[in-house]
Amino acid sequence: MVQHWIKCSGTSAQPPDVDDWMPRHQAWRREHGPISAFPRRPRVQAGDRLVNYAVGSARAFGSGRIYLVEEVLSEEPEPGGHERWPWVVAVRPVVSVPRLSLAPELSDIGVMPRSLSQHSHIRLTREQGELAEELIRAAAEEATVEPPAPPDS
Repeated sequence: MVQHWIKCSGTSAQPPDVDDWMPRHQAWRREHGPISAFPRRPRVQAGDRLVNYAVGSARAFGSGRIYLVEEVLSEEPEPGGHERWPWVVAVRPVVSVPRLSLAPELSDIGVMPRSLSQHSHIRLTREQGELAEELIRAAAEEATVEPPAPPDS
């Protein structure tokens, strides 16, 4: 059974708090590969979904934002080479919002930022996880919809 998790992305010292989060994300991927890193061994399994929460987004956008869903590909977490995040899992993107300002709020799925304050990830209920995916997908689709053409004069 697929589990959904909120995964904190960034740190308080280096939050993903710019609207266009993709360049930073792509730089991480170029340096480390298609992985998600954790400070402690996560309990995630292959097929689970990580709903990425932009640490620090509340300061920048007035509320915490969820912006990316990734599927875990690794059967087991593996030791990584990073001192701060020694555990990694391989991931693939499922859906994302191009700008944090367009992303759903953490509170939209019933999660308060305080519950994440000392955790790199927390398990979501099935309903919260499915809702997170739906909201991110809807925001992504809305961001790609072009405005209607003006009427002929």
